[in-house]
Amino acid sequence: MDPIFLFILIISILVAIFFITAVVFTISKGLFGEVALNSLHIALFAGLIGAVIGVLLSLFAIFSIGLKGLLGTIVLAISGFIILGFITWIFVFTYNGLPEQVRRIVLYVVIIPLILAIIVGLIWGLTIAFRSGTLPQYLKFASPLFEGGGKAFSELAKFRYCLYADPRCPFFVSWEDPNIQSTQEEFSVSVKFSEKNILSNDNLNMLVSLSVSNPELSELHVKPKCFLKKDKDRELDISMMGSYSYGDEFIFPTTAPGQKLHTSFRCGGEITEAIDKNLYTEYVVVELERPVAVKTIWPVWIGDEPYMGIVRSEMKFDAPYMISLGSNNDMPFQQGKEYDFQLTIKRKEEKVKLKKIESISILFPENILANCDHLEGQDHELQLNEYDYENLKELTQYDEELDKFIFPCSLFVSIAPTKAVMDPFELEAYYTVYSDHKTMITKSP
Repeated sequence: MDPIFLFILIISILVAIFFITAVVFTISKGLFGEVALNSLHIALFAGLIGAVIGVLLSLFAIFSIGLKGLLGTIVLAISGFIILGFITWIFVFTYNGLPEQVRRIVLYVVIIPLILAIIVGLIWGLTIAFRSGTLPQYLKFASPLFEGGGKAFSELAKFRYCLYADPRCPFFVSWEDPNIQSTQEEFSVSVKFSEKNILSNDNLNMLVSLSVSNPELSELHVKPKCFLKKDKDRELDISMMGSYSYGDEFIFPTTAPGQKLHTSFRCGGEITEAIDKNLYTEYVVVELERPVAVKTIWPVWIGDEPYMGIVRSEMKFDAPYMISLGSNNDMPFQQGKEYDFQLTIKRKEEKVKLKKIESISILFPENILANCDHLEGQDHELQLNEYDYENLKELTQYDEELDKFIFPCSLFVSIAPTKAVMDPFELEAYYTVYSDHKTMITKSP
């Protein structure tokens, strides 16, 4: 029997014995209102401990019943609060109602030995579980909780920048960042995992389903890969590639608005780490090499009045890397003057990494002259074509912490009316990213 489950069973039996004993004492001593009320504060504290235990036990229950979401954890937490709180109340109430001499006997003969037995049993169970490799697997299974807590702490830590007006403060809105009109990407690729089994021969059998929306491109290419462990320690095999597959990739045709295309593939391979283990837990990462489209408009105003302040650009759709145009100068821009602005590419999603820029095209109005470093200009258009990630880092002002690329630019207003009018810059970009989608696989008795 698994040592952790054995330990839980022993504790449950001991709690049941104490519950029966407490009931007997309660009946024999009768109800004492003052004693009962004085026992409540201890019972409430014990109930909180029971709630924590209930949450922790939900991790073990997942192995047998599967992850049922937050509801299951809430139920176990409430159950732990009620059960442990109620049992503690009965025990303390009964204990306080006993004569002084009897209480001393119960304290030294029952309570202290029980606490010592629980501590020794916990150390014994954890030691055996650690030596057998079971405990590390349980801790690995709970890693999403630790990761979530770490991410939450990291997000909270960002508020420290607000103390000294650092642009990284979450409340700070930078002129570099665009407004985003739609929370959806123009190309939608969603991933769903099922049949996440490690078979009896220690081979993985995992089904991955894709749902794709492609309202623009004649061909949308998606290339999948599967890896074992979060750091992509070993590449796994891909088989049974379904609809729209050609060689080692999927090629999806154009879809109507709201239409989705569906396909699937399997990740497999021998999991040697699971051999001769009753319990094994690990991550599998599905990496998709896929395209992204960005459409950005920068509403540039030229003229003398009225005052508008800084005007940010707008992205039509969300994207893992934001691409924006912007200037730290107030508008409207006046005739005969030159202004600095910049083209900014900045990562927005943590689990995505840029592979290369396919193309960036910026159209600007005839009464404005514009240029950007490393972009070719022709007929009121600036273009950048075929640059991979490493080349972009060398060519641009690169910020490694934010994974941000800046192209310095400038514009000159040749003609402008007195009353300001809008002459927008229109940007269209296509780039390729690696997006990671991870799930956990388990082998259990």
